[in-house]
Amino acid sequence: MAAALVSPRSFTMARRSPQPSLILGGILHVYGAPVSSDDAGWIVARLYADAHADAVAAAHIIETGIDGELYAVALTPAHRDAILRHLEDCPEGLAELHGTLLRDNHDRMTSRHHHSDPATMIATTTSARASGDVTSA
Repeated sequence: MAAALVSPRSFTMARRSPQPSLILGGILHVYGAPVSSDDAGWIVARLYADAHADAVAAAHIIETGIDGELYAVALTPAHRDAILRHLEDCPEGLAELHGTLLRDNHDRMTSRHHHSDPATMIATTTSARASGDVTSA
């Protein structure tokens, strides 16, 4: 599985860092958050020890990003969740990644709940029909 270039959203191409100082400093952006190579090693070790497929895949992506001197990597939601499970008592250098992944997880759960909640769907549909935005069949 190849590492993917990064904006925290959806780019899929990998490329070398445009700033050599970032390579020398061992910084990889994981889902938009800067992670040092030492901190990346900390999370990679925990992900490999987890042994779940998503955790091992996330570890491989991060490891490939560091080894390949990539500027950043993007991760699937399952990979992000696997990493988040191991960041509860993380080193200070991973605090930004922890916060970023917590917000991402909250946003995904909130969005999923909002769209799948029957009461919300009924209220939205009823409101739209009352305003004339939706025609009934």
